[in-house]
Amino acid sequence: MDFDYKTGGFLKRPILPLYDSKIKGNVFVYYFGKSIYLIFLAIYNYYILRSVYIIFSTNENILANLLLLMSEFLLGNYFIFLIWVYARTFLPLERAPGYIGTQIHDGTGRGVHFQSVKDRLPFVSVLIPVYHEHFPVVRKTILGALDLIYPPEKLDVNIIDDSPEDDTLKTFCDAMGVNYFSRQNRKGYKAGAINFALKRLKGDLVLFLDADHIPEPRIILNCLNSWRNNTVGVQARIDFVNMVDFLTIMGTYLHLIFYSLSQRSRRATGTALFAGGTALMDRRILLKEGGINELTIAEDTDTSILLEMRGYRIEFIDHVGSWALVPWDPLSLVRQVWRWMTGLTRSLRARAISIIKSPLPIFSKIDFLYAEFLPTLGVYAWFTTFLLAYLALVDGSIHRYNQVISVFGYSISIFTTLLSILGTVPAFVGILSLMVDSPFLIYVRRGTIFRVKNTFLFFMISIIGQPLMIFAVIKGWLGTNVSFNRTPKKKKTNEPEIPRLKRMYSFGTFTLFLIGIVFFYTAINVGTTSPFFIPFFYGFYSSSFPLVIALLWYWKLEPYLDKVKEISADMIIEEHTAYS
Repeated sequence: MDFDYKTGGFLKRPILPLYDSKIKGNVFVYYFGKSIYLIFLAIYNYYILRSVYIIFSTNENILANLLLLMSEFLLGNYFIFLIWVYARTFLPLERAPGYIGTQIHDGTGRGVHFQSVKDRLPFVSVLIPVYHEHFPVVRKTILGALDLIYPPEKLDVNIIDDSPEDDTLKTFCDAMGVNYFSRQNRKGYKAGAINFALKRLKGDLVLFLDADHIPEPRIILNCLNSWRNNTVGVQARIDFVNMVDFLTIMGTYLHLIFYSLSQRSRRATGTALFAGGTALMDRRILLKEGGINELTIAEDTDTSILLEMRGYRIEFIDHVGSWALVPWDPLSLVRQVWRWMTGLTRSLRARAISIIKSPLPIFSKIDFLYAEFLPTLGVYAWFTTFLLAYLALVDGSIHRYNQVISVFGYSISIFTTLLSILGTVPAFVGILSLMVDSPFLIYVRRGTIFRVKNTFLFFMISIIGQPLMIFAVIKGWLGTNVSFNRTPKKKKTNEPEIPRLKRMYSFGTFTLFLIGIVFFYTAINVGTTSPFFIPFFYGFYSSSFPLVIALLWYWKLEPYLDKVKEISADMIIEEHTAYS
């Protein structure tokens, strides 16, 4: 697809069509999807209740069977819930009144030219938190922020630097007229840095950008036009430009499912999650409500839930607001996911009861609880494979309700069939949600086959992540204080901690592999016709594949990093040579 590019200013960036906050949707698809959800919900939970009755009736291995059934209950209901999540992406939404009660425009099409209403426009402060960031990356983000389409007298750019080890960034900020703040300590990590800066900014609103989020020129106008009653902020979509190999593609898909499915489904109720960057937030409300919550290192999700329980809205615009980067190497990707898992679990530990008691809609309550419980659920599901091994090797006494019917002379187990269907739901829903994504997104322009293939691969790969997250989840439940380590966005061939992390990962994955051998041995013993076989194969696959990754990646990590390009968002974002 062709784009209009901004040819003046510091960066050559595509100017996308302005976002229309009116969502036509399709009510028929929504109600059809919700009906499917309710049917599956009723049938599946009937199976669960009948299974509970049978377990207590047999009086054999009750505890093991109940713990195993609990995993089936939580996983099955989550997969069914995803059908409702997908259906909600089709809910219509009326056009927002806008921040100033008027739909503004930049003058390139229909609407009110923003210059005619500039006296009514809010002052916007751009805030970019940094910590040991690669200067060429931050530099492009700053240049993009300075070149936003917005009245310059109503805009300033600010850096809050938690790592002032040299003067390179400060010198550049001084030269470009950017406000530079720094702290003497890292109290509260990223959340603490943001709160430190919030009290010192001039803006009515704050545009948050991560260090690698190069903003789309009209992001502020798009966010202002999406403002509704009680809105505290607007989260825009992030596009990722460095899909150069399998690793970065999988890292990108981790974000894509979040935006294309979860965030899109939250639009109707204004319960989107603040993703930490590429979002326009009301500074005065944030300060009034205590700023960004510093309880966890998933401060963005935790703050979002707190604000929405207090009656505020966070809107989501399904439109590119910035172009960003995913981690280039497997160590950084694992560390990023580890940080998310710990933070979400810590937030669940603190907020679960409050979410249940809150006045939030029932969908949002379930949505938030599952969003924060998923790390725990994945680890719990992996651990229940040990229960299966115990039941299979001891006496095979797994007790479930499993009605068998005859169809054209064939005996069909209803609930075995149902469980098989439910296992495909996440990948199926993921593919459907990505198939309707905007053509402006980079990965969409790779083609339909690219989307389908990599969505399926993403869900296959995500299975193996569960055992790797065990200690992250444990730390979250224990409430252990965990430091916020940024996710590196540049190649690192000489980072001192790489050898240590490689040793830790290699030892851990080899231990998991030995556990996988136990699952494999048990699967062979029970045979392919046993209902135990597929769960054991899952246990073997999820426990052994991390070692395969270690063998493929970690032994040659340094040579791989040497080959990785130096960071540049050169796929669609180019610097003019005059400003190099």
